[in-house]
Amino acid sequence: MKSIAIKSLLLILSVYTFETISAQEYKYEIGPTAGASYYSGDANNMALFTSPEWVKGISIRRNFNLRTALKVDLLKGDVSGDSQLSSNVLPSNNSIKFKTSFYDFNAHLEYSFFSYSDSFKYKETRRFTPYIFTGFGATVVTAPSNMTRLNIPVGIGLKYKLFHRVNIGSELSFNLLLSDRLERTAELDSPYNINSGSNFKNTDLYSYIKCYITFDIIKPKCKCNKN
Repeated sequence: MKSIAIKSLLLILSVYTFETISAQEYKYEIGPTAGASYYSGDANNMALFTSPEWVKGISIRRNFNLRTALKVDLLKGDVSGDSQLSSNVLPSNNSIKFKTSFYDFNAHLEYSFFSYSDSFKYKETRRFTPYIFTGFGATVVTAPSNMTRLNIPVGIGLKYKLFHRVNIGSELSFNLLLSDRLERTAELDSPYNINSGSNFKNTDLYSYIKCYITFDIIKPKCKCNKN
């Protein structure tokens, strides 16, 4: 997961560096986002969409050009797990059930596969595009106890220009938490006594599948030839 995130980030940065800045009508987008969150860890062996919970928040996107952007998500959500729903066998056949509340603050770079706009037809723009993203974030666990850890989001998305200044989209995001204590229970604090010496081993993962609507705001300054 670490190598995938780093390679994706380098790819997006290289594309942004070498691509000529394209025109765009609005610099920023802002709007609400909501969806489902789920957890993969000691109480769930990577089964998708097991014990889903709600996640909601706000998204702010800074468009650099027609293909690259920086998006910041401010999210509040929950994750839950039940080892009885998993094929993982805990020591002494323990059965663990938990629910954790958290805030997620993350920023990631996006790269769109098509030039995204409902204008600039001479640039072969499209009203829809798939995109990939990666970046860094912070997870603040608020219940059942307090904890703050870094996370690395990696994901894919699809966005569509519904109206001239209105965008809708959906994302699937995998967030690698640099900790094995998302569950915050003594029974699940490294239950297999794994001491790898690495932040990227024996870590928890939580994921989102969510939808959003954003509104374009703030036009860039016009670089016009006065002559």
